Amino acid sequence: MRPWRLLGSPSVASQDIEADFHHVACGKGLSLRTFEQILQAAETPHDQRKLSGDDVVGWIHAIEGTRNSPPLSTTEMIFCVFTDAKYFFRPEFFSGQRADDFLVVENFLTELMKIQRILKSFIVCASMLCATNAFSQASKVTSEKPTFDDLPSPEFPGGNKQKAFKPKDWLEVEAKFKVELNPEPKSKTAEEVTVKWYVAVKNPEKSGYFFLLSKTITHINVPLNEDVYSSIYLSPASVTRLTGSPRNGKNAVEFVGYEILVNGEVKASDTNKGQVGWWKSSSEKISANDSVPLLTKSETPFAAMWWDRYADEKKEK
Repeated sequence: MRPWRLLGSPSVASQDIEADFHHVACGKGLSLRTFEQILQAAETPHDQRKLSGDDVVGWIHAIEGTRNSPPLSTTEMIFCVFTDAKYFFRPEFFSGQRADDFLVVENFLTELMKIQRILKSFIVCASMLCATNAFSQASKVTSEKPTFDDLPSPEFPGGNKQKAFKPKDWLEVEAKFKVELNPEPKSKTAEEVTVKWYVAVKNPEKSGYFFLLSKTITHINVPLNEDVYSSIYLSPASVTRLTGSPRNGKNAVEFVGYEILVNGEVKASDTNKGQVGWWKSSSEKISANDSVPLLTKSETPFAAMWWDRYADEKKEK
């Protein structure tokens, strides 16, 4: 295996870094042959190319993709290898600058300017590690079965003029959930939590068949370690479309299910009955339908009611 120069610095031999990566990788079940194949795939002639930070990251991702054991995160790999004293105190490694840039003659750069450059190098490195750590943040969601019920249209004071009307029924579907993050951010909130709703309602024109209604809601600034709710609604007009009457919309509902996602990963799911995931099953008796729209709470007259019970919604632009 050819020797490599690390970021233009002859004082740190690349074979030492390769050996250290090999040591960490073997500790996670990677064979020597596989490791050598990874390095060989990244190798180019010495006089054409120098080892870069991208190569190092490429090694890490390759190592993660070739093991059957639980993945070693990028942060763990970096700390396992580069917290060694022979790398950690070498700013030219982290910055990508040539070693000569840090060892210029005294009459060209002052000591202060050298220190500033070194600090900038470490700040960039620290930012990269923090960003990686955010993606590796562990999340847990506990939730309960969805429930649904009829709610009459609310009546609000109309100022000096009241208008007579007979309240009709809305259908409300909701679920309680709680989010935990580790490590827990100082904000004590989850930036975004996505809830995907699925409702199977009876097809009023064909007995034994169903419409599949769906709605995705992005909740923002969700408080951690606290019970909150997500909800969706059918308007009285939709209830009438399904039942022929503006009453008893819940009688039209057969199945209700949901998935809760954090950082794009499903962390919880449930259904009122049947098997979780029924909405993914293929059946000639259930078909997607958007003529009966599901609404978010903010799209209903209940928007300002029971405010602290429900997670905030992200407004679509």
